[in-house]
This record gives sequence, structure tokens and C-alpha cells, in this order.
Amino acid sequence: MIKGRKIRFSSYHAPDTLLIGGLLALLAFGVLMVYDSSVVTSLNLFGGQYHYALRQLIWVVFGIAAALFLYFFDYHKLKKFALPLLLLTTILLVLVL
Repeated sequence: MIKGRKIRFSSYHAPDTLLIGGLLALLAFGVLMVYDSSVVTSLNLFGGQYHYALRQLIWVVFGIAAALFLYFFDYHKLKKFALPLLLLTTILLVLVL
């Protein structure tokens, strides 16, 4: 950094299309693997071959919705909650020892 000059950070960053494409490919592959590994069990227990795959797909949709929310959310607003969240997380970690 040059003395006396401040670096300005943009609040908007273009999404990384390669990362998003890889993520979507892994999500689709994961749903396919859940379907492939559970089709017989799902058919025997629930009468339909898509039961577990649909449940997995619902969680994928929830995850994508959460990711989109966090993409557009200004995380700098969470700075005032950093210390209480750190303490809460530490307490929860100690509780599982």
C-alpha cells in the first residue's frame, strides 16, 4: 500500500461461475447417488422409488436458498455479534466433551 492511499473495496463481486458450476454438478451427482443407493429400500418401505431422493432434493433447495441469502447479505453487520457468538460456540463445544 502506498503511504497515504487507502484501498477501496467494492461491495459487489461477480460470482465465480466455475465454482458455482462445480457446486451444482456435485449437488446433482449427490442427489443421483442418493437415488441410486436407496431406490430399492424406498420402494419397499414407502411404495415409491423417489422418497429419499426427493427428501435430499428438498434439502438441496433449502441449501441453495440459504446460500443465495448469504451471498446478498452484508456480513459486516454481524460484527457486533462476533464476541457473543464466539462465547456461545465455545460453551457449546465444551458441553460436548
